[in-house]
Amino acid sequence: MRRWPPTKDELYKLYWEQGLSTYAIGEMYGVSYEAVRYWLKKYGIPRRPKPQVVEPKLSPSPELAYVLGVIYGDGTVAKSRYVNKRLNKRGYKYVVRLAVIDKQFAEEFMRALEKLGLRPKLYYVVRYPSEKMFGDPAKAKPRWVVHAESKKFYEFVKSLTIEKLEELVRDYEQWFVKGFYESEGCVDISPKEYRIRIVNTNRKLMELLFKMLHRLGFRATLYQQFYEYNGEKRPIYVVQIYGNDQAKRFFELIKPCIKNPFVRNTS
Repeated sequence: MRRWPPTKDELYKLYWEQGLSTYAIGEMYGVSYEAVRYWLKKYGIPRRPKPQVVEPKLSPSPELAYVLGVIYGDGTVAKSRYVNKRLNKRGYKYVVRLAVIDKQFAEEFMRALEKLGLRPKLYYVVRYPSEKMFGDPAKAKPRWVVHAESKKFYEFVKSLTIEKLEELVRDYEQWFVKGFYESEGCVDISPKEYRIRIVNTNRKLMELLFKMLHRLGFRATLYQQFYEYNGEKRPIYVVQIYGNDQAKRFFELIKPCIKNPFVRNTS
């Protein structure tokens, strides 16, 4: 964990030069955003003016399809309440977020968000907060976090049905598969052949993924398994691609930045 509080110069660089929010800085140090605001005031560091409203580009594009693939996997859009005690103001933040181990994945997602007109920030959290909610906090892993805010983008994603999603990414399906595979996929390498597996609990979403892969020319299979959670058996859905030729073509067409045995991951 980073030493708290940072020096005035360190805090200034994080807040003004890197443009991180008080929430993001607090997350990096394991403290609340109120604590960050306290030290900004104590050091005499002025607050930034309120940013202009972001107008994201929501027309069908490779970048939008990729971002949606990530969001339906490891990413998230969320509405969270905040309280500004200084201004006695309450409201909501509309967050687009990804927290992952692979820096290369985080950077790829950040670049796609930038092309959509959002203003994402990338930062490193030694002990990611959500890990503290489950099991032993000492086992929490560091994460690269991509964070952006846009009410319009949040409302857009929340309005999507599976049918609307399919129509939206129809011309860019390989990009959606790329984002979803980087989030939910893996590749097993046996002495004889490759096996690509993509796993998720959303049946309709996995049926759509199965259709996409077949339209892209892959011989995929879809099946159901069960896993135990709090003593209860729950369904999980697996899309699988077998065979060296199919796997090689998958990685040549989809070009995932991680989990690609044909490209060295440098993150």
